[in-house]
Parts: sequence; C-alpha cells; structure tokens
Amino acid sequence: MRSWALGIVAVIVLLLLGAGIYLFVGSGPATPPTPTTIPTPAVAPTPEAPGGTASAALVEMTFPAGWQYVVDEWPSDAGMQSPHVTPQVMAWRDGATFVTSPVRLSIMSFPWNQLPLEQYVADLEKQLNESPGVGDIVTEVSTELRQDGLPAGKVTYTIETDAGAFNGVQVVMIDPPAQNFVISSLVSPVEAGSLDGLLQELMQTVRLKE
Repeated sequence: MRSWALGIVAVIVLLLLGAGIYLFVGSGPATPPTPTTIPTPAVAPTPEAPGGTASAALVEMTFPAGWQYVVDEWPSDAGMQSPHVTPQVMAWRDGATFVTSPVRLSIMSFPWNQLPLEQYVADLEKQLNESPGVGDIVTEVSTELRQDGLPAGKVTYTIETDAGAFNGVQVVMIDPPAQNFVISSLVSPVEAGSLDGLLQELMQTVRLKE
C-alpha cells in the first residue's frame, strides 16, 4: 500500500507541476488520452464570463463571474492523463483555455486506500522538496477549509519557471463515503499576490457529494 500511495502522490505532483504549467516552462503537452465522449468546447473568454455551478461526480461548487470550467473530463488542451486519477472540475480564469490561463483550479480524485491525511501531506512535501524550482513549502492539516468542518490537508509552495514565479496551493480531502481522496490544486502568478483569499472564496462553495 505504501509504494502505491507514494506513486499516486507522484502522479498528482506531475500533474500539478508538469501539465498544469507546461506552457510557462516551455515544454510541450503530453499526448492527450483518446476521448470516450465528445469534450465540451471551451467558451470564448470575455470579461463577462458567467461563472456558475459545476456539478461533477464527486464535487459540486459555484464559481464567480469570470471563470470557465469543464466537469468530469480533462480540458481538451491540457494533455493530462492518468490511469488512476479522475478529473472532477477543471476551471480557469483570465484566458481562452485552461493552459493559456494564468489562474487555474484543478479538482481531481483517486482511491483513498486508508492513507492518513497527515501522511499524504508529508509525502507531497517530500515530492515538492525534490522538484526543481519549488520552494517556500508550508504544510498543515486544518478544519477551516471544508463546509462540514472535517479536516483537510493544505500545502502551499512557490515555483520558479522560465517565465517567472508562481504561487500554488493544494488541498486534500477525503470524501464523505471515505472512498476517495479529493485533491484541489490552485495556481496563479506570484505578482497576483497571495492565494489565500481566492482559495477561501472558492473552497467555501465546494460540497463533496455523499
């Protein structure tokens, strides 16, 4: 179980630090998986992007105006794939598509397999410490991030890329049936400031389905 859990953590980190920001570090996208359904076309971005309520298999949340999103699928331009990780909500702001947007939220899930939150956070911290350009890593387990007051792990970090520095934060929760980890990853350029306010604004609308 231990090696399997560490492997899943590595996959999440790869998605977070690789495909999630590949545009900014100059590498190309991975070959996207063959779709099983026709993806929803991205809406052309406007200052009046409507936001709205995203309802995925395990997660429901509400976005303010300015956000676009897809549910239960990877964005068509992200080049993400994993046999173990399931996309729930993939959202972006201030750009035409997920990858071309400077502010992105990825919510994914994978089987829980009894790994404690504290251990997941510790494993992720280790992975980030071993990732080039990543620093300012802060970890905690908090009861302030879920509507139901249950604990959630939180890891914040910065990453230096060829195009500049980015702030990132990952929140990990266990769903109410205790079957899945639900991972929320938010990234934004450092010059936009701390992610704390935006994270709180978004997370306070997240409901995990039973």
